[in-house]
Amino acid sequence: MAAAAAQAADEITVSAQRRDANIQEVPISVTALSDADMQRLNIEVVADIAKNVPNLQTYAVTASGSAMQVFMRGAGVQNPGFNAAEAPVGIYIDDVYRGRVGAANLELADIERIEVLRGPQGTLYGRNSIAGAIKVITRTPGADFYANASLGVGNFDTKKITGAVGGGIIDGFGLSVAGLYSRRDTGWLERGAPGLRKLGEYENVAGRTKLSYIGSDVFKAVVTVEFVDARNDGYNGVPYGPGYNPPSPGIGSPLLGFYTSPVSTATEGYGETKHANLALDMSWTMRDVTIRSTTSYSDVRDHFKFDLNGGAAEFPPASGMFSFGSIAGPWHPVSNPSGYDGFFIDSIAKNETITQEFTVAGNAEHVDWLAGIFLLKEFGDQNYRARLSSLGLNL
Repeated sequence: MAAAAAQAADEITVSAQRRDANIQEVPISVTALSDADMQRLNIEVVADIAKNVPNLQTYAVTASGSAMQVFMRGAGVQNPGFNAAEAPVGIYIDDVYRGRVGAANLELADIERIEVLRGPQGTLYGRNSIAGAIKVITRTPGADFYANASLGVGNFDTKKITGAVGGGIIDGFGLSVAGLYSRRDTGWLERGAPGLRKLGEYENVAGRTKLSYIGSDVFKAVVTVEFVDARNDGYNGVPYGPGYNPPSPGIGSPLLGFYTSPVSTATEGYGETKHANLALDMSWTMRDVTIRSTTSYSDVRDHFKFDLNGGAAEFPPASGMFSFGSIAGPWHPVSNPSGYDGFFIDSIAKNETITQEFTVAGNAEHVDWLAGIFLLKEFGDQNYRARLSSLGLNL
């Protein structure tokens, strides 16, 4: 049994050092997960990777269902909802850098493997990888035909369909098409007012097409086009009542129940993220030297809104003096089933990214070497608004 396990480990190939190598020969800390591993471990979105990788943590945030916090070796980012936020853990899809962690928690389909590199990766991966890097490698079509599909159902009227087909189309070319559709039609979060739908619904649609040229041992090229449209109910808080602020005794409790939010229809949370990505990867191999060019364009549109108070208004003392906790007296949290928007956040952001990377790699005697240059240009803006209606403030 031990011999069989060792033999299986010897067959794992990774590209953590920008070249294919046996994982046993790579002198860095790497966790590699194959497609079979992801199915066995139920890894469906990028955030699920952390459940199976030491020293990697991912957390949900208030921005939207497509955003996440990423921490590795104690380093991370706490505000992924901002357009300028970038984590110290680089995220790469087919060696293309994806810098917007506010839109990085995407569902996965037709994946060949995932590699998690722990520790500083600035030499080979550069931008924002001082704590590590997460690499997602999608399946590239070859001459052999393949097809797969899956159908899943779950509680709260949840459905998920994935499918992929690929293989040779004409001499020297391979084509693949992969798609994903998931939806939850029944929410799990109760509402404080009667007659309102439960919250927690979502709908995700994603597709990817890859065209590869495999007709030569000298020149190879892959064109990737993909899109994502993820919509969800976003963040809807469950506010806590008296007791969480001195001098009231106790630790407090949910105003209307642990799974009940008093947000109104007008202020309920919402999140939507749209991606459009295009990439061209070309490589030339001449004797022991390989020249590679990776060009990409990405367009991300992100919108989220939520009531940070979860529908509970916080009023000043009866004297009319506004207070901040212990500075001028305790807050007076009041349950308001009609969904008074105590602190409302609304954000609309867009980001366009163009990257170009050139690398030259080779080997001589017992030395493997690599040199490269990476260029990135971003265009982005974000309209971030905050409203505290109880004070008449609009920021």
